[in-house]
Amino acid sequence: MNKLPVLFHTILLIALALCFAATTASAQDMAKVATNNVKVLLENDNVRVLEVQFKAGDKLPMHSHPNHVLYAMIDGKVKTTLADGKVVDTEVKAGEAKWVDKVTHENEALKDGHVIIVEMKEHKMMKKGK
Repeated sequence: MNKLPVLFHTILLIALALCFAATTASAQDMAKVATNNVKVLLENDNVRVLEVQFKAGDKLPMHSHPNHVLYAMIDGKVKTTLADGKVVDTEVKAGEAKWVDKVTHENEALKDGHVIIVEMKEHKMMKKGK
């Protein structure tokens, strides 16, 4: 039996899986899935700063954040659905800053809101445990 076609099909399936994974990962970038609500203010090797504005009723599709700080510019309230299906209401007050561990979720605005999100990026040295 010729093993070349089997090897070719295996490589092709792996390549397709990697393409699908890359598409899924990029689809979970808040700045890409909620372009009407999100503006990238700054991005470098250390952080990404996002400005997020929403009106009551706006829906922000499923997306992911690394560890981040959220700063509320105005009072706001959202219904958050986590990746596991758990639903929580989150309120923020103007001037409030919150630390938030990495998360995958979607949001529905229950009140107008305006927040600044500062997403932390891991340094190569941190990944190596130094």
